[in-house]
Amino acid sequence: MSRSTENVLSRGRDPETGALEDQERKTPGHKRSRSEGSSATMAVSVGQSGVQAGGDERTVQPQVTPRREKKLSPPYLPRPRNAVENASCIEGLKLLLDYKQRQYAEDMQAMDNELVKNTCFQSSSRWVPKGQLVAHIHEHKDSINRVRVLLDSPVFATFSSDGTTKLWDVQKLEGRNLINKAKLSYTQLGGQVKTGVFCLNNTAIAAASSNGNIHIFPIDVDKERGRSGTSATIASTASSSYASGNRVKPLLESFVDPAAEGQIVEMAHFTAGGQNLLSYVTTKGRLCGLDLRSNETVWRLTNNPKFGLVLSMAVDPYENWVALGTSLGYHVIWDMRFQLPIRHWQHTGHQKHTHVHAVHHLSPHPTDPPSLISAVSGNNEVSVWDMETATRRQMLWASPAPPFGEMTDKPHQQESVRGLTTCVFDDHPVILTGGTDRIVRLWNLRDPDRCCCVVKPKYLKRIQFDYQFKVIEGVEVTKEITQSVMSSSGGPSSPDGLPPPEACSHQHSHVDFVTDLSVVPYKNQQFIVSVSHDGVLKLWK
Repeated sequence: MSRSTENVLSRGRDPETGALEDQERKTPGHKRSRSEGSSATMAVSVGQSGVQAGGDERTVQPQVTPRREKKLSPPYLPRPRNAVENASCIEGLKLLLDYKQRQYAEDMQAMDNELVKNTCFQSSSRWVPKGQLVAHIHEHKDSINRVRVLLDSPVFATFSSDGTTKLWDVQKLEGRNLINKAKLSYTQLGGQVKTGVFCLNNTAIAAASSNGNIHIFPIDVDKERGRSGTSATIASTASSSYASGNRVKPLLESFVDPAAEGQIVEMAHFTAGGQNLLSYVTTKGRLCGLDLRSNETVWRLTNNPKFGLVLSMAVDPYENWVALGTSLGYHVIWDMRFQLPIRHWQHTGHQKHTHVHAVHHLSPHPTDPPSLISAVSGNNEVSVWDMETATRRQMLWASPAPPFGEMTDKPHQQESVRGLTTCVFDDHPVILTGGTDRIVRLWNLRDPDRCCCVVKPKYLKRIQFDYQFKVIEGVEVTKEITQSVMSSSGGPSSPDGLPPPEACSHQHSHVDFVTDLSVVPYKNQQFIVSVSHDGVLKLWK
């Protein structure tokens, strides 16, 4: 054997062996040590040299490492050309969804703030009513039970026991019209109209009668919204149609059996969450929701009979809860989200003196929604309750009797508030009250020095009213103090906020007790509308 052949065999360069080695090297995952490679090369060279030298028939098989099987993998899918565009679209969609969610949350918060703001009249300026009579109207022939004001407008409605519902416009009453009369009148209910409310986006009025009838009838109002200028006014076309004697057809009619359910006491319009419900409560404790779209009762709740007859109702500005006041002094809170009673407490008296105080009027606090304002019988008492703890935080006391004293049969202790409305002036919560003593008072819940008597009857024209603040048993008490004053010829003048003595004559003040009152805005000023049991409507400024 030549030297070149040995070199080729020693180096593993034989064509067959070299091809085998190349094939082994190409086997994926195969790792071969240097010693194994050299031994295999030597074996091949020895075998081949033996065959060439001696012609031995025995052949030496080369040692071949077995190949490893490849693992199957899913086929590779090429990325589409528009993958970047698809990813950007998905990211853009997520950003859009996030933006819409934030926008929805902001809109809902703004709507809630507007809802709270519109539950009562608000003004940034300080207002001290002078008790000046603007209009005296005796168009109703029986007691006026309720007065409702169209928010941010000079339009209001009255509901009377003479069976009529009338719509008024302060623009016509405050002007130099020779005849002051209602612009609209609805007489198809029958019975005694107990209460009512504006509904259907303030385009209709819902009224309830003692005979169980509920009518929703349209009103024609020109909506020119604006806090600073003249707001909504009654259209002339509507007044002409009423003047001609045309009867308005009700949009919807419903009936509540007075014998089984009791008479309707109070009503409210629910619009939160896209609903359109007319909620009402009866004397027997039936709290119902009437869907104005289908004219069907969608929920019917029953107050516990042991709490007494229901006399009043108040609705949360967010429409989450409803408060009921009863003849036995109970305050019952219903959670309208779950339609369950969640809390109740009784106003039984003060200290050890047990006396039943009927709850004649309820109202949500104008600036603190978790608080409830309650007007009960006796001593012209108005209390502010914390609904979470059922404790009294503040009390307004307009009686010569000492606060938290024993209830007696004296006449001054039998006086009670029957009409109450809330408003906000100069960021101060204000309450206007009127009742059996025929006095209209203004209470400032934050500054007792701003409390005043707005209207008083003739027999009190020589009486000066002052207000004292003190804390009694952890309750902030604002007490009214009265004292006699000398005549105007030699005596001291009336303090600010009090009407002059000549404005407190019998012809100006109410003769019968005040049943309800409210505040009506008009041309950058405010008017007080008070109604009485004898059917008289008075407008003050």
